[in-house]
Amino acid sequence: MAEQTVNTINPEPCDVYLEPRRVAMLTSACEEIEQLTRVLSTLGHSIDTELVRRSVAVRVHDLNRVVHSALIESESNPFDMKKAGATVYGPTWWGATA
Repeated sequence: MAEQTVNTINPEPCDVYLEPRRVAMLTSACEEIEQLTRVLSTLGHSIDTELVRRSVAVRVHDLNRVVHSALIESESNPFDMKKAGATVYGPTWWGATA
């Protein structure tokens, strides 16, 4: 019997039903990613901005993992709302510090 693989890059289209808390978490993560891309677009090209650029890249990676986990949950990749909530700051945090 051939081993079956799941295409996580281009998954088969299907209906997704998410609880409201999860939708809110995804929305906040996406808004934060949008703000981070704005930060990146304003950075100049110098040695001084390299640390900021790397920090933003790590932050986007963390947020992407939350989005992936919320959308593609499985037994081996369960969605943890508490952990996600500790990861996603959301637009309110950026509004206060931007």
